[in-house]
Amino acid sequence: DIDLPAEQANRLRRYYDRARSRMLTHIEEGSIRLILPDVSKAGYDASPVRLSFADQFMDIDYKLPYDTFHRYRAELMQLAEQYPGFIFDPVPSPLFNNINITIAGDKMVIVSKEKSPTIHFVIYHSRMIRAFQDFIPFEMTK
Repeated sequence: DIDLPAEQANRLRRYYDRARSRMLTHIEEGSIRLILPDVSKAGYDASPVRLSFADQFMDIDYKLPYDTFHRYRAELMQLAEQYPGFIFDPVPSPLFNNINITIAGDKMVIVSKEKSPTIHFVIYHSRMIRAFQDFIPFEMTK
């Protein structure tokens, strides 16, 4: 779906395959909590989800089409039904527009700013990890 040179497209396909495999391993061995917006088409058009290429340090701004996003959300909901270790939390609006937070159990937290320049903060401090684990976004408390 993304118009990229063949080398970049192949790199992203390999990355996606490895990321999916890691995710399934984490789900089977522990848990993953994924928070995504549950918005109408009009809300989505105002603030669309962008695919993250930050892990690959590729400065690509790709807005995911609403239909594709909606299909992925349905697949994620099915995955959550299959695996008790996968927690899928829909929220009424996006929490952050260009920041991803990845919590790897009690080992580390990775905070990634996706817009150029791409920046990743890796946090190993146990108190900071707990703070991220206990974080409940304001929108989710309503």
